[in-house]
Amino acid sequence: MILQKYENLINSNILPISVRELLSQYTINDLKRLNDGFYSFDGISSEDINLTRKTLTTEPKEKRVIEMHSKYIDIHIPLSGDEKILLSIDDGIDNICFESSEKEDYKLFKQMCCEKEIILSTGDALVIFPGELHATQLEVDKSQELSKIIIKIRYDKFY
Repeated sequence: MILQKYENLINSNILPISVRELLSQYTINDLKRLNDGFYSFDGISSEDINLTRKTLTTEPKEKRVIEMHSKYIDIHIPLSGDEKILLSIDDGIDNICFESSEKEDYKLFKQMCCEKEIILSTGDALVIFPGELHATQLEVDKSQELSKIIIKIRYDKFY
C-alpha cells in the first residue's frame, strides 16, 4: 500500500515509467471531467491497464465486503467526497474466502485481521498491491456521494 497525492505518484519512481507516462495524460481536473464509465488507454490492452470512473454512495462498514486481488494493482483516487478504506496485509490464518473469480481477479472475505484505516480526500491516490486485503467505499462520518477513479494495472505486465 502506498498513499500519495496523485500528482506526486505520477512523478515518482513508485510506478513503472510506462505506467507513469500513461497516467500523466490525466491531471486531477482531467479525471473530474470524465463521465462515469470504463476507459482504456490507446495502444494498451484494457486487460493490462484500465480506468473506471464511478459515482457511488459511501456506506457503513457492515454493508461492504473485504476483497483481495492476485493479478492487479488498484489505484483509488477520490474526485469529490471523502472515503474511508480499510487495509490489511495480514489475511489471518482463519480468514476464509466466501466468493472468488479468477477471471475478474477477486476474492471476497467477511473479516480482516490487523486492519488499518485510511481516509482519502480529493486528489489522494492509494495504491493497493496484489495480496492486500481492502474494504472500500466506507463512510467517514455519514453516508455521502463519492466520485472516484479506480485504475487497475496488471502486475505481471509492468513489474
